[in-house]
Amino acid sequence: MSVSIVLKGIDIKRKITDKDVICADGGYSILPKDIVPICIIGDFDSLKEKPLGIKLISHPAQKNNTDGELAVRYAVENGYKDINIFGALGGKQDHILGNLALLSVANKLGACAVIREEKLDIYFAEGSFTLTTSLNDTVSIIPLGEALVETSDNLFYPLKNLLLTSSDTRGISNIATDNTISINLKYGSVLVFHYFS
Repeated sequence: MSVSIVLKGIDIKRKITDKDVICADGGYSILPKDIVPICIIGDFDSLKEKPLGIKLISHPAQKNNTDGELAVRYAVENGYKDINIFGALGGKQDHILGNLALLSVANKLGACAVIREEKLDIYFAEGSFTLTTSLNDTVSIIPLGEALVETSDNLFYPLKNLLLTSSDTRGISNIATDNTISINLKYGSVLVFHYFS
């Protein structure tokens, strides 16, 4: 089952196509008006006026997880295995980093999450990863800590036995040379940024 999670970003520029939508606190404020979420979850510090007729799942302000992580965990606990995250890149920079970490959180919980922004998808990858692209799309591969890319296919700058670390920029702004690209990681995990027109 697939679900969309809306975080408190700026504006949603992509169409939400999932039937089920979960809002993380203030994410409700940027949700298109024609969409009714199945629930809103969080400590409600951002959403001052709670809407009527929608399930509200309240958490204390002093908690161990962001509202976004609570939403991801709630989604997985309720059987959703594919998660589309909207509104992840707007707002405070520390929250943006935390929102990127939600992709890893979902993976550890056995789900697949993708951040959907305007002309950009962001994926979590480990092991073998294949992505559908168009010719000349930009693909950036950012390590989470340290990752060794053993091989790659259909990237303008080939990656072979390349160690990526958080202290260098080697994986940024590669170019797709075909309709699919792939990477094989010997160890570690990465975020894959796919920019498209």
